[in-house]
Amino acid sequence: MGDLIPFRKRPKAWTKPEDYGHVLPASQWQGEESGRSGRANLLVRFWRAIRWWLALIVLAAVWVLYRNAIAFEPPAFLEGQPVAVDGTFTRCGAGRAPLCVVDGDTLKIPVREGGKLAQRTIRIVGIDAPEARARCPAEALGAARAAAVLQRWVNAAPFELVPRLDAPTDKYGRELMTARRIVRGRSETAAEVLIEAGVARAYMGEARAGWC
Repeated sequence: MGDLIPFRKRPKAWTKPEDYGHVLPASQWQGEESGRSGRANLLVRFWRAIRWWLALIVLAAVWVLYRNAIAFEPPAFLEGQPVAVDGTFTRCGAGRAPLCVVDGDTLKIPVREGGKLAQRTIRIVGIDAPEARARCPAEALGAARAAAVLQRWVNAAPFELVPRLDAPTDKYGRELMTARRIVRGRSETAAEVLIEAGVARAYMGEARAGWC
């Protein structure tokens, strides 16, 4: 007799009527289909591993934005109703117009309350500029320069003031808003113009440096 051929159990053939609709074991997946399924499973496992971390990162970012309304412009989904502004701004003080500039980061616009004309005080977010109530001659000079740059910007063309949805204010009661307009097809903010001019600093929520 010749050499005996060892008996090998053939894999189950999925050809019986009752087997239709069953899923083959992963060990019998073959070829390209198997490769695609393996990659899909890897992506699913990766997503499941990181999704909670991503959710925590998003929540942390929203919390930082919420807590630092004076430092950051709100993302589009957190923007409130813009206020269109068109008119000539003077410097605030004696002989001021209804529209006026206080300093490099603050301006006033008119509003009617109970039939009377009042003013809203707007604090432009994202920057720190020298204060009009200066502590030294250097800060007073810086405040005048910053106010002049802001006055030129607000008088150059109509613009809009954009609040956050919850309309936050600072400790002085000033409404925190972004001043922006479209220039040559792109959004331009007053904050970035003042920073580029060197008369204001980007404000990221940290303690402010002095101007003296």
